[in-house]
Amino acid sequence: MKELMTLGPDEIPLHLYGRNNWKGDGPIELFWSASGIEVRVAASELWVRIETEYDQYEQWLAVEINGCPVERMMLKRGGQDICLFRGMNAQTVKTVRLFKEMQALGEDPSRFVIHSLSADGMFLPVPPKSMKIEFVGDSITSGEGLNGAHDEMDWIPMVFGTCEHYANYVAKAMDADYHLISQSGWGTYCGWDNNPHTTLPGIYTKVCGAASGAENALTGTMDEYDFASWQPDVIFINLGTNDEGAFHNPPYTDPKTERIYAQLLNSDGTYEEMSIRRFCRAMDDFLALVRMKNPNAKIVWCYGALGDGLMPYMERTLREYRDRTGDTNVDLLRLPNTTGDAFGSRFHPGKEAHRHMANTLIAYLKREC
Repeated sequence: MKELMTLGPDEIPLHLYGRNNWKGDGPIELFWSASGIEVRVAASELWVRIETEYDQYEQWLAVEINGCPVERMMLKRGGQDICLFRGMNAQTVKTVRLFKEMQALGEDPSRFVIHSLSADGMFLPVPPKSMKIEFVGDSITSGEGLNGAHDEMDWIPMVFGTCEHYANYVAKAMDADYHLISQSGWGTYCGWDNNPHTTLPGIYTKVCGAASGAENALTGTMDEYDFASWQPDVIFINLGTNDEGAFHNPPYTDPKTERIYAQLLNSDGTYEEMSIRRFCRAMDDFLALVRMKNPNAKIVWCYGALGDGLMPYMERTLREYRDRTGDTNVDLLRLPNTTGDAFGSRFHPGKEAHRHMANTLIAYLKREC
């Protein structure tokens, strides 16, 4: 048996997934769901050295070999050596991808650091991907409910997943590099509970604005992201579900200012005009921000996996945005609604629903790009 050789990430020809601030030397800090690395290695055995930290919600790791999910595990705090495979033919080249399955978690110092890889063979270059896709969204894009049983309602990391996620399906079908920028419960104008501070537009320009607090900030999460370092060809914005949900939830009282926020319904159940205006203005502003940071990308707003009550207002907003700006490289795409057995846990899209969403996006990309 050959001796294992341990190398740092900067010594290996790897592909890095996910928005990050890695400068090409030292350990790799992962922040977002589906962030990770891909390597090609001719070896019989491969290990990774990972360090994690968290207060309440543990980190989860997933591993794919040659595109097939082979491992998914909860990680303990601190440093640990994990075997990714062993006993395989040392002469064949394996493509190995390992990635973080849990979203950023507010002020919880949820660190996930890759320190090194150890193999008894040779690492080979990873071919460049054919395109780059960014996915921006809420719990659907964070993969909430993807791994839980239908009746599982606990909000815990175990029920999150990215292996059979719609973005992963799309990336494989299109040979794409991809980033997920997502947070459960968050929206465009406000979160599901009417909180105006829990919005993806509010954190979009940061490395990982969803990981707040002093400890996370020390790792660079609140730094301005260098958009020039990674320009996507296509951006899918899958938002609106929580904005619609806010209309059906109690008002939110800001604990600092005591100001009350509420998206309201009329007595007949229709959306109040001023509330709709707030949502549409937020959508328009976010389109402008995303375009400013990604001048050449195709921007596709997606909606409908968990109801489509705001679709008419999205259509109007997109039309008015196009007319005002002359930006025709923006589309609106209806996603298939989740019904019946397609649900996973926590009333969220399950594996079948994610595949349906992926097929819709793949068909769009093949038709339009």
